Amino acid sequence: MISMVNSGLFVNTTPDKMEQVQKAIGTLKDVEINSVLNNSMLFIIVNALSMEEKKNILHEIKNIDGVASINLAYDHFEEGKINGQ
Repeated sequence: MISMVNSGLFVNTTPDKMEQVQKAIGTLKDVEINSVLNNSMLFIIVNALSMEEKKNILHEIKNIDGVASINLAYDHFEEGKINGQ
């Protein structure tokens, strides 16, 4: 059984770096930009196979130049089989 962690997060940026942050987040595996809320905030969805993987993805996002903060909106946990595993 594999646990999936689906998280919705608000990413606050400095307004002058918003486009740069969007491009950088757009290249990350298992991360989807759901909405651009204004000139300095994104709502993203992270789909990870574990809390450790989620932590690593958030660390990558936090280190992007222009990211001011990351705030959790929700976590959803699923257990199930993936590809017959």
